[in-house]
Amino acid sequence: MLVPEESTRMAQLRTGEADVIAVSREKVPEVKAAGFQVFSKLNDQVIACICSSSGIRCRLRIPRAPGLKSGNRPKKAIIKFVFAGQGVPAPMYPIGFLWCGGWRRCALQPYPYDPQRAKQLLAEAGYSNGFDTKIYSYVTADLPELNRLSEAVADYLGRVGVRAKITPMDRAALSTKRQAKTLAGDLLPWSTPNRSLAIHIVTIMHTLHHSQANVHLDSGPGPGSR
Repeated sequence: MLVPEESTRMAQLRTGEADVIAVSREKVPEVKAAGFQVFSKLNDQVIACICSSSGIRCRLRIPRAPGLKSGNRPKKAIIKFVFAGQGVPAPMYPIGFLWCGGWRRCALQPYPYDPQRAKQLLAEAGYSNGFDTKIYSYVTADLPELNRLSEAVADYLGRVGVRAKITPMDRAALSTKRQAKTLAGDLLPWSTPNRSLAIHIVTIMHTLHHSQANVHLDSGPGPGSR
């Protein structure tokens, strides 16, 4: 049965009209409290807030700020309050943590949570007073939390001087801007299916990080591959 309204699906489950339904992460605790079992597939996709910038030196400084590819403490807070506890911290994007260049996830550690170090590195890069940028906000059918993720990351980055203006835009338009390479210095939440096969990893890394790729993360000129 095609039932787009979640509250209707939950009512059908309670009355026995439906045996299996799809529920959002926010509703998982309510469904469990009602005595129903919930199946969640871990490692299905990797969610991150990425920086599209040709300024590599500055881009390497930002991840130490809390909330953006940082240590587990802010990631766990985001998972708890934005994604209703449905997820685990991942040390890298877009591959996640099943495999990374042939290494198991235990060999790869995330950047440490160190806002003071982030401020120091930003100052060394010439941004002692921080800088202004945009962070795009949108939702998708499977990730309605992405707008709240943008808000959380913007708040965390603001604490180290990176002033990210929340800018609403639908994903289709954002994809067009990425392919046109007009996102210099902008931040955006993004997700990809988690990859474990070597050929999948090579393909997605080429798509995102090769300077000639349509959705290359660096919008400015750069060396052939990264």
